[in-house]
Amino acid sequence: MTQTFDVVVIGAGPGGYIAAVRAAQLGLKTACIEGWKNPKGELALGGTCLNVGCIPSKALLASSEEFEKVTHHLDEHGIAVSGPRSTSGACRPARTPSSRR
Repeated sequence: MTQTFDVVVIGAGPGGYIAAVRAAQLGLKTACIEGWKNPKGELALGGTCLNVGCIPSKALLASSEEFEKVTHHLDEHGIAVSGPRSTSGACRPARTPSSRR
C-alpha cells in the first residue's frame, strides 16, 4: 500500500518528534520514522538520546551532583548530615524503562 505525505521526519528523537508534531499542527500530512529498538526488541520512540544517551546520562550526573552537595557542601548552610551513602537503585527511577540494559 502506497501512502503520500507532505512531510516525512526521520528519527523520533528530541528534535524529530517535535518537528513531526509541529508539521502535523500546521496541517501537513506527516509521518515520523524511527528504527530504535529497546533491549526487548520492541520499537521505541526517542532514539539514542532518550533511551541510552543524553537523558539517562544527565539523570545520573544530576544524582551524583546532589550526592556531592550532601557530602561536601551542606555544612556551608549550617546543615549537618551523618552517613550519606549512594545506592545504585537511587538513580534508576530517573531513567526511562527502555534505557535499562
